[in-house]
Amino acid sequence: MREQGETIGSRIKKAREAAGISQLGLAKQIGVPFQRVSEWERGVVSPSARYLKAIAEALSVSLDWLLSGRGPMEVPRRGDVGFRVSHVPVYGTVPGGPPYDPGDPGVVELIGVPAEYVGRDVFGLIVKGDSMAPTLLDGDRILVARDVRPRDGTVVVVRVNGGEYTVKRLRIQDNLLILSPDNPNFQPMILSPEDSYEIVGVVVEVIRRLV
Repeated sequence: MREQGETIGSRIKKAREAAGISQLGLAKQIGVPFQRVSEWERGVVSPSARYLKAIAEALSVSLDWLLSGRGPMEVPRRGDVGFRVSHVPVYGTVPGGPPYDPGDPGVVELIGVPAEYVGRDVFGLIVKGDSMAPTLLDGDRILVARDVRPRDGTVVVVRVNGGEYTVKRLRIQDNLLILSPDNPNFQPMILSPEDSYEIVGVVVEVIRRLV
């Protein structure tokens, strides 16, 4: 449960003290100068995604809790339902409607993923819109794999016009790519070889929050 006024720095300090580890001890475990841990806890600077993951592992706390204050502080035990052992960055939203340019928001959060994705070329996005309903809903987190070959019928993230993104179901017809919405109230987008586009990756998992 998130307490009022908490920050990433205060949660690092809380978890470190609960683990009985000094600032110097934590610094040695994750390979940073002692002063860096002090700066994090005082809110002078914020740790990068890489160091957030290292801190969470060193202190045996949930990365989601450390980043946002949501959920329990402790990591789930191996064997618990839904146990996730690795984390990937979420880079913002991708529309489930007409394509648009989301800019470069950077990492907005980290999500836990199953062990099978450790070492894979994957990242997360947040679905915006309902053109892929009921398969993908507004607010869903999707895991996108760049190391999976897109095939007819798979759900893909596509960049069109050099920078606009969309998520759709891929249909291949002759020399055309059809980006088809699962929601019948939306129209498909048809791409020819003359169009500028890139299939960024294949959606391999949906993470849906019920509350």
